[in-house]
Parts: sequence; C-alpha cells; structure tokens
Amino acid sequence: MEEALARLKGNEFVEYAEPNAIGTFHAPRYPIDELYPNQWAPDKIDAPDAWGITIGSPSVVVAVVDVGVRPAGHDLSMWINDDCDGDGDDDDTNGYVDDCNGWDFAMNDNDPTGVDPHATEIAGIIGSDASDTGSPEGIAGINWDVSIMNLKVGGMDTQLAYVAAAIEYAAKNGAHVINASWGFGCGNPAPSCRTTCLPT
Repeated sequence: MEEALARLKGNEFVEYAEPNAIGTFHAPRYPIDELYPNQWAPDKIDAPDAWGITIGSPSVVVAVVDVGVRPAGHDLSMWINDDCDGDGDDDDTNGYVDDCNGWDFAMNDNDPTGVDPHATEIAGIIGSDASDTGSPEGIAGINWDVSIMNLKVGGMDTQLAYVAAAIEYAAKNGAHVINASWGFGCGNPAPSCRTTCLPT
C-alpha cells in the first residue's frame, strides 16, 4: 500500500491519494421508557445522537450530594465501595465504616437512603437506565450506565459542614463528577459551596 501511494502521489495527474478506510455510522438511539416522550431536556442536548455512540460506563462514578437517594425500585446503578462487607471495620481505611454505597453525614452512619424524593429525582436524571435491559417504566437518564455515589447531607435543612465533608469524601473516594443540585443561603464564604441568595 505504501508503494502504491508513493507512486500515485508522484504522478503529476493525481491531485491527492490516501488509503481506503472503514467508517462507522452511528444512528440515534432512543430509550424504551414510557415517560421519555414527556422529557424536555434530552432532545434539546441531542442526547439520542450521543446514545448512539455510548450510554455511559459503570466505571464512571457520579456523587450525588443531596438529601439521600432511594435506589430501590428505580433504574439506578449504585456505586459499591470496597468496604461493603458489614463487618464493622473500616476495611479501606478511609475513615468511614462499611460505607458500601456512600455515607449519611448528618447522622454519621452508613445508611444514606433518603426520604425526600429530590435526590432520587436528581440521580434519575443523571443515570436512570433506559436501555433494553432496563425497566421500560420511568424516565431516561443522561447516562444509562453510570455508578451513583449516595452522599446524604441531611434533610431540606442541613449544615455547611456536612456538605463540605461530603464533597471531600467524594473527591477522595473516586468520584469523577460531584453533583450538588441545590442552593445554600446567602453569605457563605466556603469555597466548597456555591451560594444562592433567595428572596425573603
């Protein structure tokens, strides 16, 4: 091939020459979820075109710093830490005992399951499985195959110290993305928290 290209490129009647290649065309991929037609955002960001190329990877860890995700009954793949044996020891020496899927920083325990639906809704937007192997119920997440790290920082009222600890935990324990989809009160100087002023 190299010799043929050299001959062609040396021919004064040939403008250019290059080897043949095999290309791959990616068709848009659409989810099977029954509520997908009600979702506004995916089409706005051309998500079906992206899903035709990739639907994510379980090796990507997204930390949800919020009021606690309720994974049961939802198409969510939860992050699983190495310290997940329930033996009462801090096997991975990260300062948290049996932190299988994350941590509840308000209660200081290894059960970050929430009651308020906000965190679960956020986690669903991030990573609800909409593939053929997932459930046809519900919505399509932006990444269908991603690991959700569950970091609970309290209820609808929380302390900045819990938020800062959760962000530090996420950064030190392998999170690739840290999501905190909420606002804090005015006047917080801490760099770990984006402040939002709400009208009184």
